Amino acid sequence: MGPTHELALLCRRACELFGTAGAVLYLRDRDGLLARPVAGELVAPLAGERLEAEAPRLAAGGPLLHRGLAAHALPLTDHANLLGVLLLVATDAAVLGAIRPEATVAFADVAALVVHAALVEEAIEERGRRLETVHEEMHDTLRSAVHDLRAPLVNVQGFAGVLEEQVGVLAGLMPGGVPPAIKGEIEDALGFIRSSVLRMEWLIRSLLEVSRARTVPLVVEDIDMDVLVASVIASFRHRLTTDNIALITQPLPPARGDTLRLGQVFANLLDNAIKFMGRGRVREVEIGGVVADGGPIFFVRDTGVGIAPEHQDKVFRMFRRVPGTGGIEGEGVGLALAKQVVERHGGRVWVESKPGAGSRFYFSLRVHALQEVAASTT
Repeated sequence: MGPTHELALLCRRACELFGTAGAVLYLRDRDGLLARPVAGELVAPLAGERLEAEAPRLAAGGPLLHRGLAAHALPLTDHANLLGVLLLVATDAAVLGAIRPEATVAFADVAALVVHAALVEEAIEERGRRLETVHEEMHDTLRSAVHDLRAPLVNVQGFAGVLEEQVGVLAGLMPGGVPPAIKGEIEDALGFIRSSVLRMEWLIRSLLEVSRARTVPLVVEDIDMDVLVASVIASFRHRLTTDNIALITQPLPPARGDTLRLGQVFANLLDNAIKFMGRGRVREVEIGGVVADGGPIFFVRDTGVGIAPEHQDKVFRMFRRVPGTGGIEGEGVGLALAKQVVERHGGRVWVESKPGAGSRFYFSLRVHALQEVAASTT
């Protein structure tokens, strides 16, 4: 039930309690009072009515005539601030005269709480709609920017190839060919151009992937997390062996969510653990999970370089270099993407770490939030 339904139900309850033929809830806005929900055919014509000059009269409360109808106004306040007015309407003034003042005061207090809660819920929904619009606009802008950025990159890469061919032609025309020192500098420069283009392409794809993580519908299903993590580990087995890293896996609780996206979360956390393992003698990664606070919590622990407390909130932001990583390069894209996916599942991601003592990355999932996600994507 949404806020509009709750307010309409409030009007109907008022009619039932006080025996009136109708009820109108006028909510305050910057221009006066606006009739929102109504209950009863008698007051149906008042739906959508806006009161400006007459607003103070209704806000004063008590019996009155409104549009030729016998009525009783109940001001609804929240800490002395007027939220609106509940107008009880009857065909017989005697019905209104029989209403006990203490009953109206008690009902007005309860009604004010209902109205306040409904207004807060409406504000939250409106903010959510605005944020969704902003996200869609950002995603559209990013897709356009990606297209515009890729074109010059293709040109740079193409011209680098042409330049390499022309250098070869020039070398054939020069007696003795191109001097080795100059040839080496040209090859280094061309190699730098190519590697820079590839890096830029990767960054562009990463930006688009992080943006898509906010908008792509989730395919929600029951997941055997042991099976999911085993498939993720299989793709990292060569790196773990090459880097001499021991892997420990604990039994994992089942979860509900998007299998592909949650697999991506584990892959990004495992990739991060391997990348920042450092050169310590103990080289170990552990994956585990528990059930707490009504849902599963998973973790990936490593014995790597660790993160200072003042930098732990930065690791989930893109393009934030964290000091103390021993010169290891990283753009934070993987962790930023993991954060987006986890938040789409109603959970959160955080890290516990100390410099030189490794890190433990956690993420939680909320079952009831996933039910809402499933409903919204079907």
